[in-house]
Amino acid sequence: MKEKWGRTKEGKSLVSSLNVLVDVSAILGSRGIKMYWQNLLNETMGRFNNLSKGTPDTFKGFSVMGVAAKTAGHLDEKTKEFISLGIAISTKCESCIGFHAKSLVRLGATREQLIEALAMVSYMGGGPAISYSAKALEAFDEFSQ
Repeated sequence: MKEKWGRTKEGKSLVSSLNVLVDVSAILGSRGIKMYWQNLLNETMGRFNNLSKGTPDTFKGFSVMGVAAKTAGHLDEKTKEFISLGIAISTKCESCIGFHAKSLVRLGATREQLIEALAMVSYMGGGPAISYSAKALEAFDEFSQ
């Protein structure tokens, strides 16, 4: 059978190269490279730091608002983080999903609590929310390790 895909510069068949990628993916698991979510948050924080240099008052205001919003009152911080994660999923903000999943781990949320919250988010948001809920579960699992 004639090879359809051609060869790389090194003379390797592209089909062989694709098979290697598939093998690496199988080794790494279905979630891909470990610490994807932490890397995403690190990159995001770098971007935030860069932007904040030009807009320091905006970032100060955002920080003050965040502290006030997270302060426990009639709702505890963990409940507020579940709400925040639902909004992050609904707005399809991957870095927000990462930040709030990490906070939920820090606050002692269980995987079962998260899955129950994700079921509600998925119910209210339909197909797109299901896709982003799966990402939230992946982030939570990574940060739980």
